[in-house]
Amino acid sequence: MNKVWLVTGASSGFGRAITQAAVAAGDVVVGAARRPGALDDLVAAHPDQVEALRLDVTTRPRSRRPYGTWWPGTGGSTCW
Repeated sequence: MNKVWLVTGASSGFGRAITQAAVAAGDVVVGAARRPGALDDLVAAHPDQVEALRLDVTTRPRSRRPYGTWWPGTGGSTCW
C-alpha cells in the first residue's frame, strides 16, 4: 500500500527533495506551498501521485474553513 504524504514547503529545498523521494518510492504526495505553481512540473510528470495545495503556514487562516479537499486518491481527507 502506498503512503500519502503532506509535505509543507514542497516547492523548494528539503520539502521539494522529500516530495521527489516520496514520488520515486511510488507514494502519493500532497505538496503544500505558498506558490503551488512551482510544483507544476511535478504535477505534470506524476498526475496520479502529486497534487499541489496552496498553503502558507506563516499566516493564520481567517476562519476554520478547510484550505482545500485533497483529491480522491488520498481517501478524500480534508486539510484544515
